Amino acid sequence: YDESLYRRERWLVINKIDLMDAHAREAFRADVIQALQNSTPVYAISAVTGAGCRELINHIRQWIGDRQRQTTAKEVPA
Repeated sequence: YDESLYRRERWLVINKIDLMDAHAREAFRADVIQALQNSTPVYAISAVTGAGCRELINHIRQWIGDRQRQTTAKEVPA
């Protein structure tokens, strides 16, 4: 167990949503979000159909860009 790992940012990606109908999928996602009781982002995707993948990819790109800007800002002398 590593406390620093526990404190790191996490995302939950639920795959195989194509196996559920839309109502069951949204109910399951809502239940997971409620059970987590925190700000962990939850993404529901289907690798087979591509559903939800574009949203996840866009958020990954945004996250990487944010980290790069933070790193660059730290490296530039004031």
